[in-house]
Amino acid sequence: KQFYRVCSEFFWELQNVAKGLKRDELSYAMFIRDISMRDMLNIMLDAYIGMKNDYQVNTGTLGKYRKKHLSGLQYEKYRETYQANTNEDVWKSVFAMIDLFGEVGRSIAQKYNYRYPQNDERTIIEYLERVKVKE
Repeated sequence: KQFYRVCSEFFWELQNVAKGLKRDELSYAMFIRDISMRDMLNIMLDAYIGMKNDYQVNTGTLGKYRKKHLSGLQYEKYRETYQANTNEDVWKSVFAMIDLFGEVGRSIAQKYNYRYPQNDERTIIEYLERVKVKE
């Protein structure tokens, strides 16, 4: 249940970020990205790290050890999620979040025979791309 709840929350909040950016409400968009979405991303990352390490490692307070447990490419994607300052930075960071969330989410789903919401992911990406183009 938690896997599906985290996926649903993550994909739902994406439309709020797009709404904030479209309305030129940068602080709103960044709050949604940095609080709601980041929480869901971090939950998924920590579950992925646990899964890969037979739940024998700890990601530390506020995830301070995530770098140690993610691949170099995964950690670079994670760093990209922290871009900020302009609408373009927020868009880039949101798409980086989607990419990383999808990568680890699909891996968890495969390992535990869950259904990753691929259609939800595709639908929200298409929506975000349309909203971004109209800016």
